[in-house]
Amino acid sequence: MRHTTGHGFARLVAATSIAWRMFWIVAVLGATGMFVFQVSDLFRHYLSRPVQTSVTVTFEKQLKFPAVTICNLNVIRKSKMTMLPMHLIDKFFTVNITKSRTPFDIFMENLFGDLNGTLGSGFNTSGYFDGAVNNVTEETDDGINSTSEPARRKNPPSDNEEDGGSGGDNRTPEDRGSSDEDELGLEEIFPDVFKDFLGVENSSPDMILKMNVESYIGGEDPDRLISYGHQQENLIKSCTWKGVDCAKGNLSKLWTSSWNYKYGNCYTFNNGVDYEDSPIEVLQSSKPGPSQGLVLQLDIEENEYIGELSNEAGVRVVLHEQGVMHFPYEEGFSVAPGMATSVGITKTMMKRLDRFDNGSCFDKSVKLAKDNLYRGKQNITRYSMQACLNSCLGVSQLAMCKCADVSYPTGKPCDLFNPRERNCLLKVKYLFSKDQLSCIKKCKRPCREDVYEKTISISQWPSTAHMTFLEKSGSPMANRSSVLQLNVFYSQLNYHVIEESYSYGTTNLLADIGGQLGLWIGISALTCGEVLELIFQILTFFYMKFIKRRETRVIKIGGYPE
Repeated sequence: MRHTTGHGFARLVAATSIAWRMFWIVAVLGATGMFVFQVSDLFRHYLSRPVQTSVTVTFEKQLKFPAVTICNLNVIRKSKMTMLPMHLIDKFFTVNITKSRTPFDIFMENLFGDLNGTLGSGFNTSGYFDGAVNNVTEETDDGINSTSEPARRKNPPSDNEEDGGSGGDNRTPEDRGSSDEDELGLEEIFPDVFKDFLGVENSSPDMILKMNVESYIGGEDPDRLISYGHQQENLIKSCTWKGVDCAKGNLSKLWTSSWNYKYGNCYTFNNGVDYEDSPIEVLQSSKPGPSQGLVLQLDIEENEYIGELSNEAGVRVVLHEQGVMHFPYEEGFSVAPGMATSVGITKTMMKRLDRFDNGSCFDKSVKLAKDNLYRGKQNITRYSMQACLNSCLGVSQLAMCKCADVSYPTGKPCDLFNPRERNCLLKVKYLFSKDQLSCIKKCKRPCREDVYEKTISISQWPSTAHMTFLEKSGSPMANRSSVLQLNVFYSQLNYHVIEESYSYGTTNLLADIGGQLGLWIGISALTCGEVLELIFQILTFFYMKFIKRRETRVIKIGGYPE
C-alpha cells in the first residue's frame, strides 16, 4: 500500500502515530463514501438514457407533397333526404314545428286544446316534402304535436329493445326514476368527462336531430351512404397540379374517396393510391410558390345544405402523410366560400429515439394492428398515434357497452338518450382519460413523423370584375356564396429537422467517474493498474504458500513429490 500513488492510502500506511493513522482512516473512508455516492448518482443518470433535442434546417431539391383531403361541411344533400328512414324524416318536421310555433299558438293550444288551423298556419316544411304530414292531432310528452310514433321518442328503439333482448333498458320503474340521481353521482365520480354528455336530454330540437342523424349514419354501411353526400364531379369544378388539369386525364386517378360520419363524402388527392387502391407514385414539389402546387375551385352546392344539420358553409381540409388515417374534425381547418384561400406549407421532420430499445416509439415501417378499426380503410395502413388512440377507445366501448360513440366506425353507435348506454360510455371515457385501458399501452409515438406547418391567407374570390365576366359567360362559379378557391403549395423547400440524440453516453460516464476518482481519492487510470498488480501479487502469494504446504505434507508422510 505504501507504493501506491493513491494519495490517502500511502499516508495511511506511513502514519507514525495512532492519532494520525485514525485521521487518515476517517479521511480515506469518508472520501471513498463520497466517491461511491457520486458515482452511483452518475450511473442512475446514465441508465435513464437522457436525450437532447436539436433543430436543424435542411434543404432538399424535391419534397414529397402531402395528401390533401377535402370534405364538404354539409353531410347529406337536401335532395336526398327522402332516402332517410321515416323516423328521421318525422324528426325534421318536429324541429320545424317547434321552430315555427309562436308563444300565442302554444297558449291557445293549452287553453282550448289542439287547433289545426292555428298549427297549420305556422307549420313550415321548408320545402323538403309535400303533404308528408297530415292530421296533426296528438300531443307528445315534450309538447310537440304529431301522430307518428317516432316523433314521440327521442330516438328510435334499438333491435334489442324491440325484441326484448338483454341489450335494451331492463331497469325497473324505480331504477328509471332515479336516473337523474345516478347522473349526479357520476358527475361527482367522473368530473373530467361528465361534461361530454352534460344536458344531452335537454338539448335543443335541432341538436337532438343532428345527434340522431349522426347515430343513423354511424350504424349504416358507408358504401350505402355515398350517394347521400356531395359528389366529386359536383364539388370539384376545377383542379390543377402545377398548371396541369388533375380533374380529368391521367392525374384524375390521384383522387380517392372516403366517408366521414360528420362531413359525408371526403376526397383525397395524392394519397399514394388510385381510385382502385393500386399503389401509384407520390407527387413531388421541386419549386416553392403558388404556381407549383395544387389549385382547386370548388362548388359547395349551398342550395343543397340542410339548415337543421349545417350551421356553417364551406369545406374542411386536412393535410397528412400518405397512408395515414385523417381526422377532418379534429385535425383539419375550414375554408369559407367566396374566398381564395392560400395555404403555404413548410415541412417539419421529427425523429425520436427508442431510448431503452423497448418499443417506446414505433418505427416508420410499422403498420396498424390488424384489430385497428381503421386498418385497410381507404389505404390506411401506416401507424399513427391518433388512429391508435381512437381505435383503442372505440374497441373498448364496443367491448364494455356493446356499442360505441358514433365517431368510431364500429357500425354499432350508442344511443346517447339511453341512460344506461350513456353512463357506460362515460365510464369508458373516464378510464381512457386516466390511462387505465390496457390497449393504451400499445399506442406510442412514431419514431419518425412528418408534420406540415401552415400559413393561411385569404382574399375575396371571385373579384367583382371577374364575377361579372363569369356571369356573362354563364359559368356556375359566378355564385360567390357557393364557390371557393383553395391553393396548397410549399412556401419553401427548406424544412426543419427536430431530432433527439443521447446527451449522456458511455464516454461522458467514464470521464465523470475519472473526475470523481481524482477529486475524492486521488486515483487515476494508472492507479487502477497498481490495484491490479496488488491483486496479482496477493494471488501469487497464496498460490506459493499453497504449493509449499502441499510439499511439506508429502515429506511428513515419508514420500517424495513426483
